Amino acid sequence: MIGVTTESEEKDDAQTADNAEGRREMITVVAAVIERSDRRLLIGQRRRSDTSPLKWEFPGGKLRDGETPEVALARELQEELGADAPEKC
Repeated sequence: MIGVTTESEEKDDAQTADNAEGRREMITVVAAVIERSDRRLLIGQRRRSDTSPLKWEFPGGKLRDGETPEVALARELQEELGADAPEKC
């Protein structure tokens, strides 16, 4: 079973500067909750040398310009896991 969720998060300083009104921009991210029949979940731990070292995360990532959340999730699952997402989540 795969569930799809989208969430907006603030971009950090490395990604963008404050906009003209002094507010921070929001970006949309997607994540998959992949559950096996025995109720175990797929979750990964970031590398020690990565940003946010050793934190746990579900597979997913940021939407690219013009991408729908479903297309972004399919791309992220392919990039991160080499997995093809089902057409319907």
